[in-house]
Amino acid sequence: MFSRWLSRTINKNINVYTLTLISFLESFLPLPILTDPFLLAGVAVKRHKAFILTTVTTIASVAGGLFAYLSATFFWSFLSQYLPSSYLLQFNELLANDTTNTFLLAMVGALTPVPYTFSAWAVALTHGNLVVFLLTSFFARGLRYGILGYLTYRLGPLMIDYFHKYKFSVGILISLAVAILLIIKFYLF
Repeated sequence: MFSRWLSRTINKNINVYTLTLISFLESFLPLPILTDPFLLAGVAVKRHKAFILTTVTTIASVAGGLFAYLSATFFWSFLSQYLPSSYLLQFNELLANDTTNTFLLAMVGALTPVPYTFSAWAVALTHGNLVVFLLTSFFARGLRYGILGYLTYRLGPLMIDYFHKYKFSVGILISLAVAILLIIKFYLF
């Protein structure tokens, strides 16, 4: 009975527009919203729209990241007008000595439980390359949502149970994989 009610509720409320809005807001604002469960529910109930839902979620997420990047850039340029020049000089020296990589920041934000908004802000404040940020975001968000959408499409309702039961474990595994890649990048290259 509960599963029929849940299916009707999701079928009625989760659509392309809802996923677009949720995905955009999750990436643009530092809100504690995860797009993944909404995408999972939408694909599980509307399996025939799996590709569209996954694609729209990816595009809206990257668009939200772009707006987060632009808002951080605008805010910093506005704020820097009112900061003493000594603060600006220290901040610019910090950026010049920073070894953080736009690609890595985007990958961490797009694949791990670290909020993507914070990664977009970090890339903007460190004057990271916007094109690299966007391309990496499309790749990483597409990979994340693509895998989730595909597995949900293939496994259907079993995927909802699995995700609900092991969501914390999946997040930890993804975080460990990214951490291993970062270690390899910094120590081997």
